[in-house]
Formats: sequence, structure tokens, C-alpha cells
Amino acid sequence: MPSWEACTADAFAGHVDQLERLLGAAQASAVMNADLTFAMRLEGVAAPQRLRENLTIDTAVGLIAGIHRISTEEADRSLRDDADRAGVHLVQAARVVVAASRRRR
Repeated sequence: MPSWEACTADAFAGHVDQLERLLGAAQASAVMNADLTFAMRLEGVAAPQRLRENLTIDTAVGLIAGIHRISTEEADRSLRDDADRAGVHLVQAARVVVAASRRRR
């Protein structure tokens, strides 16, 4: 379920109908002024790091695909297989690929 937050308590006042239409949501399912659970808050705090990691992985996949002239699906599989064989996390393997490409320039 999507979550929309604002800095002020009345930020969406007078706009609920418009938001419902834009988002395809029903007001009956909307929750206003709800506090996030602690787990959700932690998820939100971790999101920027996950996005950076995903960008690194996507960059590595693109580099592998370009260098080896293979599809991104094949490059993704190759990166995952290499990370598994090396016993490292996927993002660690991706960082190595990205760093190596920077040294080659």
C-alpha cells in the first residue's frame, strides 16, 4: 500500500478527492495522520542506501553487458553467479566491477 507523507498535518486538506482520482485509491482505504511503525521507519531510513546499492548493481550489469556484448539479463546472471562463487554479496561484486572500469579509463 503506497504511503504519502507531508510536513504539516493539513497538507492534504481539501485535496483528498483529487489524490484519490490520481492514485486510483478509495478514501475508505485511506489512513490519515497514521504513525509509522518502528520497522517501517527503519525501512525508510535504509531506503537511500538500498537505492545506491541498486544503482551500483545496475551500473555493473550495464558494464558487463557492454564489455562482453551480451544482454543485461545474461550480465545480471553472470554477476550473481560470480558473487556466489566468490562468497560475497552481490553489491560487493558490483563495486569491484565498477571500480575496475574506473581504473581502466
